[in-house]
Amino acid sequence: AHNRYARYASMYEIMKTKVKELGFEFLVEEKHHAKLLTAILDPKSANYSFNEMHDYLFERGFTIYPGKVGSINTFRLSNIGEIYPADIDAFLVVFEEYLRTKKII
Repeated sequence: AHNRYARYASMYEIMKTKVKELGFEFLVEEKHHAKLLTAILDPKSANYSFNEMHDYLFERGFTIYPGKVGSINTFRLSNIGEIYPADIDAFLVVFEEYLRTKKII
């Protein structure tokens, strides 16, 4: 179990670094992250649609989750299960591709 959590934590670090680089903010302060499921604030861009982003990613083999806390809209990224750093890297390439294609970032 310790090795599995270490793998999850390493994938979280890869994901967190890129998500911040792309200009996103987290719902919860980083010091409180569990490193398993991360809530990210929806981008302010008028071009953003969670459903459209979800479908784009899903068609390419990745699933993201919606999240709402009170009136705050978020999407959630999970880095648990039978996935590895190469999977996170592949997701981040497609994620950035979508964001740039749609001029969200």
